[in-house]
Amino acid sequence: MFSFGAILIFLGVFSLIFKAKWMLIVFGILLILLGLWNIGTTGLEGTTGFWSILGIFQIYWGVKEIRMFSKLNKKK
Repeated sequence: MFSFGAILIFLGVFSLIFKAKWMLIVFGILLILLGLWNIGTTGLEGTTGFWSILGIFQIYWGVKEIRMFSKLNKKK
């Protein structure tokens, strides 16, 4: 099974070492993908509720990360 958690931990450590603004876009895209994954697999597992709600919040947080990147680029 694909593990988003391991990828996010690796990218988190990577972003602490190499502080780059473009990492916000990477985090945003991964959060959106993870949110879609959580929403999409909710029906397959027969559960509703927690994972769907978490997926919606993850998509929201991903969009916020991407917007934060665009705000930081405008401040140049």
